[in-house]
Amino acid sequence: MAYRYFSTRKRRFIIADTPGHEQYTRNMATGASTAELAVVLIDARLGVLTQSKRHGFIASLLGVPRLVVAVNKMDLVGYDRTVFERIKDEYTDFTTRLSFRDLTFIPVSALVATTSSTRAQHTMVRGRSAAHPSGECLCRRRPESGRFPFPVQRWCDPTGTSVGYSGKIASGVVRPGDEIVVLPSGKRSKVTRIPTFDGDLDYAFARCR
Repeated sequence: MAYRYFSTRKRRFIIADTPGHEQYTRNMATGASTAELAVVLIDARLGVLTQSKRHGFIASLLGVPRLVVAVNKMDLVGYDRTVFERIKDEYTDFTTRLSFRDLTFIPVSALVATTSSTRAQHTMVRGRSAAHPSGECLCRRRPESGRFPFPVQRWCDPTGTSVGYSGKIASGVVRPGDEIVVLPSGKRSKVTRIPTFDGDLDYAFARCR
């Protein structure tokens, strides 16, 4: 896998590039495990392949809520709209059995950068580019749930007087003083602090997913 970093005026991005080759399918699971949006690249000449479906399935299985399907090499099929629509229909039918909340299709020609970061004359999706939906979708934050699932990844005892737990908040918000239930034991406790490297927080919440 390879990671690339960039930012826009709205937010910062981390791109996890996971190879499409069959022998590296496992890398998709690694990349999707912390992703908020997945991009599946499809060759317009070849159409929807088994790997196209595998990557979509893995992204859905790991809870990625938004999928962008980039149909590349449209220049090699003469920017034929029927080719794009055929791929769109086939993949849409496949994803009806998956759990994506947002599904976007974009025709792309990487050779001339059509619809990758500019709105070129050959684009068939008016006003959309491959850079546009990622920023637009990720900026829509889901409503905060009352539930607070918090898978514990490690525990520590930094002061010798209290035990701290580290992990990633799956959903919801937590504040000092909130009562929590530990599963599967059912024991109850209260949050006393939310310490970070930069100091204590007044509250903590889940990232947008």
